[in-house]
Amino acid sequence: MEEIRGVWIPNIPHSKVLDSQQNIADAMSFLVDMGFNAVFPVVWNQGLTLYRSEIMKATFGFEIDPHFASQNRHPLKKLIKAAHERGIAVIPWFEYGFACSARPDGRYILVKKPHYL
Repeated sequence: MEEIRGVWIPNIPHSKVLDSQQNIADAMSFLVDMGFNAVFPVVWNQGLTLYRSEIMKATFGFEIDPHFASQNRHPLKKLIKAAHERGIAVIPWFEYGFACSARPDGRYILVKKPHYL
């Protein structure tokens, strides 16, 4: 079995990887040049998905993180394509498991599902 040499790809403000298709392509090229063969992109963070989800849309009214929806972007799909073109494995991960924020700006899940609290 080949050794896994991977990095996490977050969607937090100081990481710009997911901000554009070009940033994604540049990051994947850089990683393969540095000898990495796997990436672990976040697919759920702050109660939102980074991919289009009919289940999230039907349950909570958000198909994808509104930041990406407003740009009509699908960052996970673009990352998978760019990584696979370079022979990099993609292993999705969930930030904080299935947690969501109890802060007023992150309560949409708790408004719809108060028993989760």
